[in-house]
Amino acid sequence: MDSSRVLLLLLLVTTSSQMYFRPLTKCFYNGRRYDVKDKFHAEDGCNFCICADSDDMDYPGPVVKCSTDPCDVGF
Repeated sequence: MDSSRVLLLLLLVTTSSQMYFRPLTKCFYNGRRYDVKDKFHAEDGCNFCICADSDDMDYPGPVVKCSTDPCDVGF
């Protein structure tokens, strides 16, 4: 096989594998989609969340991390 065919084959394999194995770049929370580094209200209305890159090697995609402060109930 000549070098131009090998190069073409390598390019094809690389391009097609990227289409199927693209890393996730979005978080999904409460029916909405967020980009990594987006900040938004938690569903409780008083805490905040961020779409962050995961530190977990078993789940390499982005994750939603929320603060867990107690909500002021108005006492």
